[in-house]
Amino acid sequence: KNEVKPKRAELAYELIAEIGSHYMLEVKPTTGRSHQIRSQLAKVGYPIRGDLKYGSATAFDNASIALHAHSITFVHPVTKESITIDAPAPKVPLWQEFERTQYD
Repeated sequence: KNEVKPKRAELAYELIAEIGSHYMLEVKPTTGRSHQIRSQLAKVGYPIRGDLKYGSATAFDNASIALHAHSITFVHPVTKESITIDAPAPKVPLWQEFERTQYD
């Protein structure tokens, strides 16, 4: 019988803001496993809003989840230079409300 060996999956998270029953977390994975952020946050009681697969109580109409890469940095596989990509938050009410709380 083929045994599946578990793979290490680590991340750190910090609470950035809270609005009612919604929380904005800064998440920094140190490993890159499939669904890692989704499954680990659900395990500690913070399922991502809209993520029915991992325990969210509600869904968005467009089947999206409230997970956004504000900034990502990686090493280019050929040039070996560090690449950073920044992206603004989506233009939807909850994200915009969190954006406002960060600058108040």
